[in-house]
Order: sequence, then C-alpha cells, then structure tokens
Amino acid sequence: MVLKEPSFHEIKKAIDETSAAIYEAFQQNKRTLLFVYYAGHGLMDNTTYCVVNGPRAYPLEKQLRCIAKQKGSYVVGVFDCCREKIPATAMRGSGAGPDDDDDSLEFLAEQNVSHENFIITYG
Repeated sequence: MVLKEPSFHEIKKAIDETSAAIYEAFQQNKRTLLFVYYAGHGLMDNTTYCVVNGPRAYPLEKQLRCIAKQKGSYVVGVFDCCREKIPATAMRGSGAGPDDDDDSLEFLAEQNVSHENFIITYG
C-alpha cells in the first residue's frame, strides 16, 4: 500500500485496516510482517508523529508499537523524516501537535502484554 501526501484520516484508515487484517490472519494461524517506510515531515515528543496536511499530526510510531503487541505481528518501521521537537505552544490548542483523542489501536493489543515485536530505525 502506498499513500502519497495522505491526510490524518487516510493514514488512520490504512493503519486500522492493516491492524484488522493482522488480527484476522492470526485467527487463521498466520503471522504477519508489517514493513512501514515513512518519508516526510515529522515531529517528536516521546514518539514520532507524521506531519500531514491539516490541523493534526498522526502518532505513527505509537500506533505501530500497538500493532507490534498484537499476537502474530512483527513490525519494522523506517522513519526517513525530520523529528523536530514538538513546541510547547503547539500542545496548547494550536492544532499543530498530537491529539489525545487519536482513537488509538491500543484496544487491539492484549492488556499488560510485555512482548513487542518491533524494530524501528531513523534516517
């Protein structure tokens, strides 16, 4: 799947569909390797966010870490983007920083799971 200049909701939809496909594959005793390459603008807090056209940054690293906790998933992420620190003013309602209501995928990972099949590298 290739997304060029996606919106927040296009990335979210792709991640949600991919996560659901990994879950269904595991139900059929299949394991899935997910390789994600992101090139573009990024912001960094404790994790990397994709800067997209629109008011919200997408929490890609956080979502990939959640997918990596799913049974049967193995995630490799390559982030070829800048990782500018999110300015404190962006967190105060300007819309430039991450949004706490990001409908994360954490519900798909088992609670209190200590394993995480995740490799990430930054370009």
